[in-house]
Amino acid sequence: MTAHLARGHLLLQQSRPRQAIDEYRQHLVEEPNDPQAHAHLALCLADLEQYQEATEHAQLAIGLAPDAGFSHFVAAHIFAKRNRLDEAAKAVDQAIQLEPYFPSFFYLRGAIAGEQHRWEDALAGADAGLKIDPEDTDCLNLRTKSLMKLGRRQEAGESIEAALRHDPHNAHTHATQGWTLLEQRQPKQAMEHFREALRLEPDFEWARAGIVEAMKARHFLYRVFLGYIFWMSRMSPRARWGIVIGGYVGFRLLSNVSATHPAWSARLLPLMIAYVAFALLTWLAGPLFNLLLRVSRFGRLALSVDQTRAANLFGAMLVTSLGLLAAAFYVGNSLLLVAALYTGLLMLPATAMFTCPRGWPRWAMIGTTVALAMAAAVSLSQTGIVGNALVTTDMGQSADTLFLYGIIGSQFLANYLASVRVQR
Repeated sequence: MTAHLARGHLLLQQSRPRQAIDEYRQHLVEEPNDPQAHAHLALCLADLEQYQEATEHAQLAIGLAPDAGFSHFVAAHIFAKRNRLDEAAKAVDQAIQLEPYFPSFFYLRGAIAGEQHRWEDALAGADAGLKIDPEDTDCLNLRTKSLMKLGRRQEAGESIEAALRHDPHNAHTHATQGWTLLEQRQPKQAMEHFREALRLEPDFEWARAGIVEAMKARHFLYRVFLGYIFWMSRMSPRARWGIVIGGYVGFRLLSNVSATHPAWSARLLPLMIAYVAFALLTWLAGPLFNLLLRVSRFGRLALSVDQTRAANLFGAMLVTSLGLLAAAFYVGNSLLLVAALYTGLLMLPATAMFTCPRGWPRWAMIGTTVALAMAAAVSLSQTGIVGNALVTTDMGQSADTLFLYGIIGSQFLANYLASVRVQR
């Protein structure tokens, strides 16, 4: 082992990948065919999101040492970070086949399964790693998360307690405990663990996101929304879509029955109102409560860049809509009332832009929002006031119909785009 390689390992352990890269590169000048150095360099490059070069070095490591499980493990780690989960699963399975005695290999296999919402397989991966090392913190944390997703809360509590006893200064363990408590509707206790996680690791994004959710969960309405999100997260993607689409189809059926059987309207109306109210809650809860944090003294410090932008946009559009509404009643102009309605409805796709991953999903949502705004502008431009009534041309009516159906469709599109994993 050269001095450069030793320093590279030390810097990597200290979470200083940029400095470690320089040491590994200097080592490879002296030992260009060292597979371990290529593999560790790949890990450092992946930490800095330089995925293409990281993949190249991982493949070099495999080519130089095809029988070394660690090389395949590194490739799997990088593929997972690139959201290429099928390739990651194949690579980690190869690593386990070659060297089936490292708990980290089984942890990664379980973590990949968890990303694919296969929680039974995720639990199996964690348990397999714990058979090798019963105190492996990563496997204990994965086991806790998997048990929570499977609804086995008591076992999850025992698992996270074991992890905390083994390593009470592990940031990931405290963050896992925080999310576990948050799912159990204990935001105050969750906040303590998120804060401890950030104290131990100040740049820990998962813990920062937990603090934001815990702060918003202090409000009853958001706790209801968060409970719904956790409940949905325990289901497969197909089941989630079944619930979303089934709810809308049910609402449409109730509307049709109410229209064709007026005598039933009084009984069906509360159900229809409840559905609309819940749908609006699921669409607007995130940006609305982000806005409340945005205007608070401490909450604004916890929001991410995207959450801050969404809150700013939501606030600007909300003020504009309310201003148009006030002006409409003040001057008695019904056209301003329509403009206020359009602006309020546009908040739905506009704020959804920031829930979509960066890349083509976000651009698709931006394009959808712009198209809906143009439809609203066309409708308004083709609408006038004759006497005390609004009169709209055929073009304006078509634009209005397109806008209203587009607003509904945009929320289904936003749900789909938010779940997309952009491969990098």
